[in-house]
Amino acid sequence: MSHFPLTPVRLGALVLSFLFACALTAQSFRAVAPFTNENGKLLTEVSINGIKGRFLLDTGAPTCVSHSFAQKAGLSLGETLRGSDSNGQSVATQLVTIPALQFGDATFTQLQALCWEKGNPTEAFIDGIIGYNLMQLGTSIFDLRRQRFTFTTDTRPHNPEAERYALPLLGGKAYPYIPIRFEGQPADTVMFDSGAADFYEMSTRRFARLSPADSLGVRLLAKGTGVLSMGAAGIERPSEKHRLLISSLALAEAKFHNVTSITTSANDSRIGSELLTHGIVVIDYPQRKFYFLPYTPDSIPDLYVKEWDVVITVTDGHLTAGMVWYEQLPIRSGDRIVAVNGQRFDKVDLRTAVTQGLFAMPGDTATITFLNPRTQREERIEIGRR
Repeated sequence: MSHFPLTPVRLGALVLSFLFACALTAQSFRAVAPFTNENGKLLTEVSINGIKGRFLLDTGAPTCVSHSFAQKAGLSLGETLRGSDSNGQSVATQLVTIPALQFGDATFTQLQALCWEKGNPTEAFIDGIIGYNLMQLGTSIFDLRRQRFTFTTDTRPHNPEAERYALPLLGGKAYPYIPIRFEGQPADTVMFDSGAADFYEMSTRRFARLSPADSLGVRLLAKGTGVLSMGAAGIERPSEKHRLLISSLALAEAKFHNVTSITTSANDSRIGSELLTHGIVVIDYPQRKFYFLPYTPDSIPDLYVKEWDVVITVTDGHLTAGMVWYEQLPIRSGDRIVAVNGQRFDKVDLRTAVTQGLFAMPGDTATITFLNPRTQREERIEIGRR
């Protein structure tokens, strides 16, 4: 499970009661929009008041715009709200009303959204988010193979064969929560978060409830303390994380083998956009159903992903050790990395890091050079991927 570049920016857990339906609520529409998959981020073009921008398709966040994009689009900022991002850190926003948002073949009017504060780090690579308060007006279809997102009020019945892959949407109307199983047993309630890149992240709260007598086929591979993700408030705080191996995971009739997961300090476990490499996702909000339609229904993919001993992230424009899984290494979380496989790095561009990556690390070994604040000198170590 690779966490470099950083996991996608998500703005979650903000008060939904401030976000209302837009003018197309009672109308029929069908919007088909192409998107690109940039390192697990699903990005599409949106036009607001005639100004085009790059927006993230994110089922785990409300619709948002960046401060700079709001200025370009001539949006008036309203009431200041405080909420929390995907890592539980406080973030300030302002309420905005979007007069006209063109998305695919449809235009949505009088849509309420949130505007990030000026200088928010998300502005480095996206102009905003198409989020749950818009998506819940219809059915969202994510098709990664065709790189196509369809958003429609068409509620005609799906192919009867698809019903075997249907799951109920749990909880309230905002986030798409679904049940999953380990070893055939009910195991977790997860949010399908298209703004997250990894296949499955178990919440630390759910991990804490596992016991040797009730492990459900979950095995601990490693643990450590560090950072892996960036939310709307910036880099998460260091926290203890666990790398897990789940022998069998199922969504309805779709099964997966050897799923690797790293625990998240977010409130909920989540399944991210990596799921879309295995099939089409349909979220039918009006009928409260979630469909995962696998590309190869009879296969059981093996999802074991090797992880580097040191996970490299970006902090304040520099490469750093985000996560160190093995305490015997001399490097610590937060230490600055100055070279990877002999390639030197000084300042790095966050947008490039998040959406494209800065370097390749082929094979299962690599050499990194870091500044050791404990010895006040550069040190070079070899790390592995296991």
